[in-house]
Amino acid sequence: MEVLSTYNYLMSRDVESIISSPDSLQLLRLYSVLYLNGGQPRTCVRSQRAYYNELKTSGKMKAELMEKVKNRTCVPNWKGRRYIMGNFYLDTLITDEQAIHLLSHKYLSPSDFKKLPAGFADNSEIEEVANEVSAGTTEVKRVETRGRKPKNKR
Repeated sequence: MEVLSTYNYLMSRDVESIISSPDSLQLLRLYSVLYLNGGQPRTCVRSQRAYYNELKTSGKMKAELMEKVKNRTCVPNWKGRRYIMGNFYLDTLITDEQAIHLLSHKYLSPSDFKKLPAGFADNSEIEEVANEVSAGTTEVKRVETRGRKPKNKR
């Protein structure tokens, strides 16, 4: 099922025409994939209207995320949800861009992945060279600060 194309098709129609046609099954299937991880949605008319409104507000973002996840190259080494720096990341929904960001900022290590995302090796080599250059040229200067003077020890 093409998630983004199904989303665009459903959003091009109004909710009443979807509910009164066989396209209501597509609406339920799309909502199930994006929000319920394949679970069973309710099928009453009131719920279908609520699903349509929810898809209208945040469905496009979730559909684009699902498309990115299909094309990812990284394979996380953890199962389920993981809390990293204020966000939860699922092993099935983390994208290559997110993984590269977390790896480059040292929130994750390469041992957290069975397979690293494509493009990360290039970034890490550049960072190593930059770290070597900066390590050779840095001098630590001690700056005296105002404040309380230390007591003389006798």
